[in-house]
Amino acid sequence: MMPLTVRNVLWILVPSLLLILPAQAREASGKILAPWEGEGEVFKVGPKLYQFVGKFEGIMYIEKEGSKNDFDTAIFVCPTTQDIEADTLNTVATGRCHIIGAPGNVFAKFTCKGKVGSCKGKFTITGGTDEYEGITGESDMISRAAFGGLSLDTASGSAMRTATGLVVWPNMKVNIPKMK
Repeated sequence: MMPLTVRNVLWILVPSLLLILPAQAREASGKILAPWEGEGEVFKVGPKLYQFVGKFEGIMYIEKEGSKNDFDTAIFVCPTTQDIEADTLNTVATGRCHIIGAPGNVFAKFTCKGKVGSCKGKFTITGGTDEYEGITGESDMISRAAFGGLSLDTASGSAMRTATGLVVWPNMKVNIPKMK
């Protein structure tokens, strides 16, 4: 479950960049890496079309030596849907993310396209709470997946899937109002 779960990792990236900044800084940029695990169900929704509905969870890491901050190991959760074309294995995925950080939470959304097992697209920060109220940002997004278990429900035609993967935000740019 979790094919092409690119979105999961994205959510964690933004908060970690924010904590690198001094209290008066308004912008930050960098590369974020996030391993994730996912699970969900795959449903047949057309003659050659399947849809994955599930979630991805993970931990994000900022790729910069000595950048220890509250978000460097932030947790993220991303509910996601993904359409999969059976004949071409093309996919389109969308999701929303909740990134849990020490002085507040960050919310994001993403869309990506690709083939089963990889997805490229955009990750956009949509808002935050507490210290991150008013936060904005975005990055390209690249997600890779390896699929694990699969169990079929022959009565409903659905399948439960598990997957693990890595999401990378290679050029995350974040803008936050002056921290309180």
